[in-house]
Amino acid sequence: MWVNSEVVSASVVSDWTVVQAFSTRQDCLNGLRTTFNQIKGTTTTNVDQIAAGSFMVITADRKASTAGKVPPRRRGPKGGGR
Repeated sequence: MWVNSEVVSASVVSDWTVVQAFSTRQDCLNGLRTTFNQIKGTTTTNVDQIAAGSFMVITADRKASTAGKVPPRRRGPKGGGR
């Protein structure tokens, strides 16, 4: 499972980072759902596409976001590596 974050006001964008490895895609999707549920809030815009393998949480002021992704077939979100 990969995650990245962006803070617009500070011009900070993190690289996609592996936060946890799972033995199956379904386990990874379950982990993605858990992570999404932990960071979403009532003051955010949430794009929940867990079944497709991704999510994005945007703060109400649109100054920060966090995205999560489950890459297919052991490839990173940029198309390379594990």
